[in-house]
Amino acid sequence: MTGLKLSCAVVGGGGNVFLVQVDATNLDDKPLVYGLKNVIKANYPVTIRCDAKELLLFLAKKDGMWLDEAGAAAVELDALEYSQAFELMDPSLRLNNARYFGANFKPSEGEIHVLVVVPKATEELVLPAFEYEDNQREQQSDGAVVSGDGIERQTRKLSAPLQISDLTLERGVPSTSKSYC
Repeated sequence: MTGLKLSCAVVGGGGNVFLVQVDATNLDDKPLVYGLKNVIKANYPVTIRCDAKELLLFLAKKDGMWLDEAGAAAVELDALEYSQAFELMDPSLRLNNARYFGANFKPSEGEIHVLVVVPKATEELVLPAFEYEDNQREQQSDGAVVSGDGIERQTRKLSAPLQISDLTLERGVPSTSKSYC
C-alpha cells in the first residue's frame, strides 16, 4: 500500500482538523480501518484520550461529496454518539475498499475524509476539580475584595488526592483486567 493522506475532523472538537499519513510503515502491513484508529491515536495522544479501539470513525461523505471543514464542524451526533447521516467505518475492512477510499484515491484540498468520534464516556471521566468555576469574590460593603478569585480553591482541588468517588461513569466501568458486574 502506498501512502494515503487523510484529513480527519474530531466531531464536536470545535474545528479540530488534522492530517494523517497512513502507509505500510505505520499500519504494520495491515491497511485496515482498525490500523487507521491506531495511527490517529498514536499521532494525537493529547486530543484522543481513549484507547484506539474505542474510536468511532465515519466516512465524511455526504451525497457522494467529501465534507469541507465547515460541514464537518456542523455534524451532530445522536444520543448513542452516532451520526445517522454518515457511514460508520468497519474496523475489519481495508482502507482501499471501494466503499471507503478505493485503490485510486486522490485527496483534494479542503476535503475532510474521516469524522472521528471520541466516546463521551471517556470525556466524562474528568474530575469535577477540573471544571471551571465562576470567579467568586467576597466583597465588603465598600466594594473592597475580601477573598480571592477562586484560584486558591481550584489549586487546592487540583492538589487533592484522586478519589474513585470523584469520577463520573456513564457507560460502566472503564476497561481493566478485572471484570465487574
